[in-house]
Amino acid sequence: KALPEEIKQVAGRWYDIVGNIGQPLKTYLKSARLSVEGENTLVMVVSDINAYDWINSPQHREELLNAISGMMQRDIEIQIRSADSDREMDEKYPDLAEFIHMEIEEEEE
Repeated sequence: KALPEEIKQVAGRWYDIVGNIGQPLKTYLKSARLSVEGENTLVMVVSDINAYDWINSPQHREELLNAISGMMQRDIEIQIRSADSDREMDEKYPDLAEFIHMEIEEEEE
């Protein structure tokens, strides 16, 4: 299935978005995996419960959403999830970066 354009754009500019965020939130976000749920829900997954608690606090969640909307020039909703292990993350949440990379390679051929 094709991803909505705004989800592709957020994933493609993720490191730019994270670069505009202060520490220590930036460090937690760098370890996060972007995934998609359903057809149009952007999901950010971390396997560290401390990272999840930090990112999902109201203040830091707002900072993240503001950084995304500032970079994308529109509001994007994101779900924040925690996985118990890297294995659970791999099984339940496909890495959006890999999907987008494959899609780009297919278009180039």
